[in-house]
Amino acid sequence: MVSKDNLILKISDKNINIPEFSEISIFDSEMRDTVVNLMLNDQNIMVYYNSYYIISRASKLKPELFYKYWDDFLLLLNHQNSYHRDFALSTG
Repeated sequence: MVSKDNLILKISDKNINIPEFSEISIFDSEMRDTVVNLMLNDQNIMVYYNSYYIISRASKLKPELFYKYWDDFLLLLNHQNSYHRDFALSTG
């Protein structure tokens, strides 16, 4: 796995390869945990926005891998940021 700082840098790129990162997150549980954490907590819009798209794509392929995050996703329903509330509706 790449370092968290390097992962954040790659995820913040507007030209990120979402399918590639989704595939990696399916097979790498540490990366999956990190990407979910970034979507939930990072303040950079490109980081949490792209993290959402990685999770969204990966969860369509392997939804069972994301069940453990269900309660975290539901907490986003009350988030002050409308993007996060939308993420909760889409992932939860």
